[in-house]
Amino acid sequence: MKKFYKNLMLVMIPMLVLSITAINYKSSAASTIKIGILFPKYLPQGGGGFGGSGKGGLYDGAQMAAQEINAAGGINVGGTKENIVLDFQDEGALDPTLVPPNYNTAVSQASMTAMLTGGDQFIIGGFRTESTTAALSTLQAWNTGGNTPVPFFICGAATTTLINNTAPGGQWVFRVTPVNDTQLFYTVADYIKQYLAPKLAAMYTNATYPPETPGQFRYALISEQLSWTTSMSYALTAPAGAVPGLPGYSYFLGPYVNTSGVQGAPFPGLSQVAASGYDFTSLVSTLNSQHVHLIIDVFTMPEVNSLIQAVKAANMPAMVVGIDVPGQQQSHFSDTSGAAEGECFLCWSGTGTPIVAGLTDVFFKNFCNFSGGYWPMYTASGAWDAMYGLKDAIERAGSTDPNVVLPAIQSTLRVATTGEFQYASNDVWANSHGINWTLYQDKPYGWARSEMVQWVKNATIPSSPYPNVGAQMNCISPVDQTYSRKTQIPASMYPLEQFDIDMNGKVGLSDLVSLARAYGTKPGQTLWNLNCDLDYNGAIGLSDLVLLAGKYGQSAPQWPLR
Repeated sequence: MKKFYKNLMLVMIPMLVLSITAINYKSSAASTIKIGILFPKYLPQGGGGFGGSGKGGLYDGAQMAAQEINAAGGINVGGTKENIVLDFQDEGALDPTLVPPNYNTAVSQASMTAMLTGGDQFIIGGFRTESTTAALSTLQAWNTGGNTPVPFFICGAATTTLINNTAPGGQWVFRVTPVNDTQLFYTVADYIKQYLAPKLAAMYTNATYPPETPGQFRYALISEQLSWTTSMSYALTAPAGAVPGLPGYSYFLGPYVNTSGVQGAPFPGLSQVAASGYDFTSLVSTLNSQHVHLIIDVFTMPEVNSLIQAVKAANMPAMVVGIDVPGQQQSHFSDTSGAAEGECFLCWSGTGTPIVAGLTDVFFKNFCNFSGGYWPMYTASGAWDAMYGLKDAIERAGSTDPNVVLPAIQSTLRVATTGEFQYASNDVWANSHGINWTLYQDKPYGWARSEMVQWVKNATIPSSPYPNVGAQMNCISPVDQTYSRKTQIPASMYPLEQFDIDMNGKVGLSDLVSLARAYGTKPGQTLWNLNCDLDYNGAIGLSDLVLLAGKYGQSAPQWPLR
């Protein structure tokens, strides 16, 4: 009998060991967290190429983050490693079945329903305001209808009303990028008011074509004829008192601008055009004849490329500055046949610049390698940040239960000291939008903010991993960061602008004195003067002095220019 029990134990112990090993193996095996990605399948500027044949910023940013996290072992949920599984759904932007193709809210809502009923635990995306608004109505009905709530992280649409945590179910809606539309508006307006307008006023003053106020130049605004653009368009063209609640365009753009004598409706200088198929040739010709030297554009759709090309074809002495989502594409320079050179617009990061210094530099370089730099950067960084933010929140909470995770999301997301962003009222926290980021220097952390960038033709091919697309997007505002560069006024407008530091129509002693005062400085230092950086290399030194010497004594044939 003893022998029998002994033999039985010899058999049972290995089996028990195998069973325990199997149990341990099973408990350590990765399960999954399902995350829905609401991306514009047919809109390359937001997510995927036409017909869904390509990829884009939002799509690739989400893919890259998921692959990185899974390769590093997944998300640690209370001791269990769980891998991310992505569920890509079309948000209905630029639906080719519509004439003209624009957006299909039925698709937006159907895609959101598919994610909610299909078991997606979190949702990231939402590019177009119209599509995102429709999807949110479906989400909020679900989250307030007795179902397990699903948090949604917007990384595209900027409209402020989308983030409203006082609405039923609104506490589950966050925005990672971009910052809200008010911040975007002021980023563009402040750059024009504080930096560009004084330069253009020195070059082109309406004293040369009365009866406008001397010391001002003419500008016009061209935007998509969509609801989200109207408030910006009116604010930047309506004179004081024309619209209740708006102080007038001079308040936002400063004293150097004027729309008097410029074609536009309902205000002089304002043109809102159809979302697709618009021929800009006649409009640009008219604005050119009316001595317009600044065009402010507000576009998310590809027709803006035709505007850029029309300005170039007309040899119009005007800067194009504003919000141009297609301009963020790495293909934009070739898409416009090089006409985009000199264009300035809102973006999340320029060529080789970090999104937040010291925090997301690695993302930028990795993304260029991962996707070939297929942007827009703000949707890509938004999807990537949202994924890592979720990972951080879930691991802190030790659960994927949205009710448990919610406080971790609301408290901290990606503050620089911990690798997380910070939220305020469910929106990404960004309260610095001027030409300087002084608050960045005063804080121990950074946060997501938009920049102004400019397409500049490559003098040399960028080093790897940045793709060679014939040009690069130099950051031009803020002006106090080491990677920021001086705005380049096209030589076709004023060939001496690069060297005429004080903008008085000649290169002389006063420019030499300015350069000498700033000699040896870099951004952030007390005597730094961006206008003295004549070779656009981020430092003021011997090379700038040599360039100034080469143009010393030259002057414009007439000043101001006409």
